[in-house]
Amino acid sequence: MKGNAIFLRVLMILKFIAELIGVLAVGFVAVVLLAVGDFSKIPGLSVEGLNMTPEMLEKFRMPVAIIMGIAAVSLLLAMLSTLKVSKALKECGKRRPFSEESASALKSAGIMELLSGIVSIGATVVATIYFKDLTEVNTATTASSGATINLVFLANAAILFLLSAVAKYGNDLERQSSYSAINQMRDNSED
Repeated sequence: MKGNAIFLRVLMILKFIAELIGVLAVGFVAVVLLAVGDFSKIPGLSVEGLNMTPEMLEKFRMPVAIIMGIAAVSLLLAMLSTLKVSKALKECGKRRPFSEESASALKSAGIMELLSGIVSIGATVVATIYFKDLTEVNTATTASSGATINLVFLANAAILFLLSAVAKYGNDLERQSSYSAINQMRDNSED
C-alpha cells in the first residue's frame, strides 16, 4: 500500500505541475490581451486558419480575456483539489487510509473539483454567448468540447466524494471495532 501511495503522490505532483503551467499560460494570455493597446496597429497580424481582421480581434479581446481569467480560476481550484488528494494519499502512505484526515481531504478535493467544473461551465457559457456570431469558429464544437471538459471535472468530483464516503465508512468501522475491543476487554476484566 505504501508503494502505491508514493507512486500516486508522484502522479499528483506531476498533475500539479501541469496545472501550474496551465495557470501561468492562461494568465499570460489574459495579461497580453489586456496589455496590447490596439490590435489594428499591429502589422501583419493574423490568426491561423481564420479570416480575422485586427478589428474583429479587438472586438473579442475582452471576452477572451474574461474567459482566460475564468479558466485560470478553474485551474487554481483544480490545483487545490490536487493538493487535497495528495494529503489523503499521504495518510495512505502512513497506512491510515481510513483516517478522519483522509476522508476530510478527499471531501475537500471533491468540493474543489465541483467548483472547478462549475467555473468551467461559466467559461463555456461566456464563450458560447460571445462567439455565437463569429462564423469562422464553430460554436457548437466549442460548446461541446467545453461541456466534455466540464463533465470530467464533475465526474472527478463524484469519484472524490465517493472515495471520501468510503474512507469515512472505514473510519467508522475502525472506531466501532476499537470500542468493541475495549468494551470486551473491560467486560473480561470485570469477570
